[in-house]
Amino acid sequence: MPVTDLANLPRDRDLVEFRDSAIPDALTLANVRFVEGREALTAFRPLDTTSPGLDLGRGRDAWKKWTGTEQGGAIGQGGWIAFGCTPDGRTATIPYFKPKKPRDSEGAGGKVKLVKYETPSGSEASPILPFVDEETVEALYDHQGGQPFWPTIRRISQPIAIVEGLKKALALIAHGVPAIAIRGITQWHQKGSKQLHPLIAELLSPGQTVYIIFDQDAKASTQKAVRHQMSELGVAVEGVGCVPLAVGWDEAIGKGIDDALFLRGHRAKDWLESILDTAVPPHEALPAAEAKTANATRLSQIVDGCDIWQTDDRTAMIDIPINRHKESIGINEPRFRSWLAAEFYQRTGRHCSSDALGQLIERLRGQAISAPEYEIFHRVAKIGDEIYLDIGDRNHTVIKICGAGWGVLEGECPAKFRRPNSMKALPMPSKDADWSGLKDILNLQDKDWVLLMTWLSWGLYPDRPHPILILNGEQGTGKSKTSELLKRLIDPAKALLLSMPEDARALKSHANNRWCLTYDNLSGLSSRMSDLLCRVATKSGFSERALYTDDDESVFDGVRPIILNGIEAMATRPDLLDRSIILNLSPIDDDHRMTEEAWENCLTDCQSHVLGSMLNALAQGLRRKSNVRPIALARMADFHVWGHCVESAFDFEPGAFEIAYQANRNLIHETAIDNDAIATALLQLLEVQNFMGSASELLSKLGAIVTDEQRKAPDWIKSPRVLGRRLARLAPELRKHGIEIRTGFRIAGVRTIALELIPKAPEIISSIEEETIVEEYFYEEPTAPLEVGEDVVFADSDDPERNKVHYKLLEFDRNSGSCTIELQRTNNEANPRLISRFEWLKRRIA
Repeated sequence: MPVTDLANLPRDRDLVEFRDSAIPDALTLANVRFVEGREALTAFRPLDTTSPGLDLGRGRDAWKKWTGTEQGGAIGQGGWIAFGCTPDGRTATIPYFKPKKPRDSEGAGGKVKLVKYETPSGSEASPILPFVDEETVEALYDHQGGQPFWPTIRRISQPIAIVEGLKKALALIAHGVPAIAIRGITQWHQKGSKQLHPLIAELLSPGQTVYIIFDQDAKASTQKAVRHQMSELGVAVEGVGCVPLAVGWDEAIGKGIDDALFLRGHRAKDWLESILDTAVPPHEALPAAEAKTANATRLSQIVDGCDIWQTDDRTAMIDIPINRHKESIGINEPRFRSWLAAEFYQRTGRHCSSDALGQLIERLRGQAISAPEYEIFHRVAKIGDEIYLDIGDRNHTVIKICGAGWGVLEGECPAKFRRPNSMKALPMPSKDADWSGLKDILNLQDKDWVLLMTWLSWGLYPDRPHPILILNGEQGTGKSKTSELLKRLIDPAKALLLSMPEDARALKSHANNRWCLTYDNLSGLSSRMSDLLCRVATKSGFSERALYTDDDESVFDGVRPIILNGIEAMATRPDLLDRSIILNLSPIDDDHRMTEEAWENCLTDCQSHVLGSMLNALAQGLRRKSNVRPIALARMADFHVWGHCVESAFDFEPGAFEIAYQANRNLIHETAIDNDAIATALLQLLEVQNFMGSASELLSKLGAIVTDEQRKAPDWIKSPRVLGRRLARLAPELRKHGIEIRTGFRIAGVRTIALELIPKAPEIISSIEEETIVEEYFYEEPTAPLEVGEDVVFADSDDPERNKVHYKLLEFDRNSGSCTIELQRTNNEANPRLISRFEWLKRRIA
């Protein structure tokens, strides 16, 4: 009797049992009806009333007698009934009944148990193929041109499950896994046979995967019986040429697969996929608790011998073996989880459950709390007098640079490098070092090349302040491509050019995942972001409240090279400009424009040679930096010294860096004044007269000088109190223009500001007939103050005997500070321009 021929449709409350097994109503109604009384008895009636245990005879009287049996009484009180279907889609004949009030039955050893599901006496307890409604088919499978569901599954050889009970089969089908229900764990074969039941075998194709999914019982005796049946069923499945896999999970999640799917809610399908991935051959199946312990043990063995440690900000780290090298990786990073899962599969041939992975990761995090603390590096590291450059390739190649030269590091690197997903590999540097190929790609002015090459080599020096490189230029000057090229030379990444972050948290994320930060197409910078960039460039550090906490701080205290580009002068604050180098790019002539392919080919051809040249300079800088000091250090002093150390490594004339750097510093000072309306107005005011008065009076005088448009500009100050803060910020730049600012005193009880324009005293140097006097050599610090008549010796520390310049101090006026010096001799064959500074002589002469 087809279940759909039964009159009584289930009521909503009848469907709750199936909904609690994660079965949609449409799939339930395709298979189940709720019946009671005569309808239930008629639908269920046994086919053979003469079978052992009944012995009721035949005919109508026999059927009447059966209704009075314990089984008939349980059926008559009602319940739900299902028949399933044949492989070709017709209704099967043997019912499967769950009574509302199960009867007791005496089993082996006199034990009494409830009979939860009934099959007519004398009938074969055959497997049940569920009907699959069209809605479920359309949602989960391709119906393959309207063919019946089960033949289609056989034809496409889709993995199939054998489960204990109809509800479990329906729950699996609802979540995408075709499933056959057996009426008990022993009912997978016909009576007297150990071969797979023909109804199941008919649906299988050689090579097809068959999942065996039985309940996860806690009782040891039940577990033993279940494992035995799993093993025998597995042998029978192999007998028809298929691949049996036993599926297990933690009983705490749910005893039956339908219970577990319901409790997993919207994550049910992902969880089901994970336990199917961890299925094992039946003979390897263990009880859930034992399997859980075994998996935990195997996972622990994977990380045995791996160093666990923490960074200075308490990030849990682990060193894992990859390609015969150790790689440092965060324990919380998804990449570590993926590595663990891959290693587990490689060693066992099985997938590991998410729960087991999560528990191991939590344990490792706990271990890291008391683990040693080390510094983590990105791309470059400095340990002692040696620098280590992580090439970033699959072989984990590291270049070691020291004063004696550079080369590929053999053995383990003493520095712990982190490799974010955005990081890409540098080319292998060439010993045939040559940076001249860059001149075919970049359109720099000649005077700026020494600054750029110095900045690039300094860009591979960690843990020291780095001047921010600002690329200015009108549209069509190649600012973005220049920024991209420079980034690729020292720190290639998946996202070469970034947009300016909105806040400190986003900037910290950029800095944690890149060595060089390159921000493209800027039109301006907020005061807050200018301050943050200064902190990142100079290793001043910054902090913010950590997410989802009340008190914890998230701190960044590293240093990063930074590149900014834009059409307008995007950096206007003096504090940021004072930590920068500005390169103004010229428009590219049509004759010199390149296609993207040509540009890429040029860069590819020269990149390894340029990197080799940068490493040569790095080695020379390490060798010379302790013996070299310019006469007068400018802002970003480490970079200033470095420029003197490496200029000859790039074949620049001695003194070329000093000339270019001082000219750039002057450009920066002028830019800082030109970009500030208050500073410009102050210069105009003091050209006429000095000022002494209150902040209100000064603001009034400045307002009278400027135009209405300037007064209405956003950066014009409206408040006297704000004017005082602006003057304090501008004081260093104004002092360079000869303006002295005095504040903090009162006249007649009024807070007073004094501004005075002080003319510069001329430098007096007699006997060097050069239009430009700049410092070019390094002096050897005298052990005592100089006296009139003594020599002043400047020497090149790379070759001091060959490159020396001698001056003689002829006279010195202590009152005026003026002096006269005379060139004595030079043994420098190149005969460069000779340098000295009045300030240096004044400082050194007694």
